This record gives sequence, structure tokens and C-alpha cells, in this order.
Amino acid sequence: MATQQDLEDFETQVSCPDDFDDFWSGTLELLSRTNLKPVITAEPLRSNDDVHVFNVVYLSLGGLEISAW
Repeated sequence: MATQQDLEDFETQVSCPDDFDDFWSGTLELLSRTNLKPVITAEPLRSNDDVHVFNVVYLSLGGLEISAW
């Protein structure tokens, strides 16, 4: 297991592509204009008196459906 010092001393060989900031700026701009069409549905079979579970679905870029509990 890594120690705190191992984590502090870690150096990566990975470098950012030249267009990294432009890519993410453009992606965030597209997302800001995306209608998420969120749907939240109760999941009674996964819920109990202490925990209430919901299924959450929304649309992302290109109409990709994202789902989570």
C-alpha cells in the first residue's frame, strides 16, 4: 500500500495534449446547451424505511442516456 510520502513524491509521465483546455471549454459549452430531460423515479423494491432509492436518468452529449441510483 502506498504511503503518504509515496503519494507526495509521485511524478507522472503523462502530459496534457496541447488542445486540452480548448477541448473541455468546447465540451462544457455544448453541455450547457443540452436539454438534459431528467427523469427521477422512485425504486420502492430497492428502498426501505431508512433508505429511499431513486433511479435518475438524463441525456448527455449526442443523446447518450446516463442512469444512476
